[in-house]
Amino acid sequence: AVVSFLLQQKRLGVLPGVHGRLGDLGAIDPRYDVAISTACPQLNFIVVDTVETGKQCIALLREHNVGRATVLILEQQQHLRAAASTPITTPDNTQRLFDLVRIPNEAHRVAFYWALRDTLVAGTLEQATAVAFGAGGGEQQQRRWRVVSLDGKLIETSGTMSGGGRPSKGLMSGKVSSEAEADPRVVAQTEAEVSELKAAQAKLFEEEDALHSALGQAQTEADGVATELAKLRSQIQGKKEAVAES
Repeated sequence: AVVSFLLQQKRLGVLPGVHGRLGDLGAIDPRYDVAISTACPQLNFIVVDTVETGKQCIALLREHNVGRATVLILEQQQHLRAAASTPITTPDNTQRLFDLVRIPNEAHRVAFYWALRDTLVAGTLEQATAVAFGAGGGEQQQRRWRVVSLDGKLIETSGTMSGGGRPSKGLMSGKVSSEAEADPRVVAQTEAEVSELKAAQAKLFEEEDALHSALGQAQTEADGVATELAKLRSQIQGKKEAVAES
């Protein structure tokens, strides 16, 4: 209800700075659904452009008694741009969850990096444990990693481990939500351009009709002139013949 309400306000132009729910702004292979849903509950946060937009969201939710939301403010995450664009070397052929997310809008990369950082995904709990606690030595192994297994066992850098019960899933789809991608400012601009094009098209049709009408009138006048010319030629010919007979 909260997400739908804020997206509705976005479509109405009341909250143009709302980008959408974080989990809807990216996509991931369904194989990693449980892993990312477990490691990143922040996927339910609402992404907004500025602090002011965040305040407006909270105020409207309170005013309409819709519910509560946590907003993720893009302008506050710009210091992560370099880190979000820098590849890293990971141990034991593991992958960074962040690198597995498809992010159509480059502006949202810092939001996903803020939420995921360098969390790794491992195939099994055994691999996750080995990677998290630095088994095997080496520079990458000496670092403490946050690791989640495909079945949702999560090991924090502090050494705590969580899991068991029904795993979390469904916080990110295999494709990006088209509704979340739509920017009301872009939609409004596109609609305005379409209206201008339709108006221009209508004007062209009017000019075409006027030209057809003028052409028809000119043709009628030309036909009249041709008829009169034929009459004159006939009269001249008749007079020539009359002169010749006399």
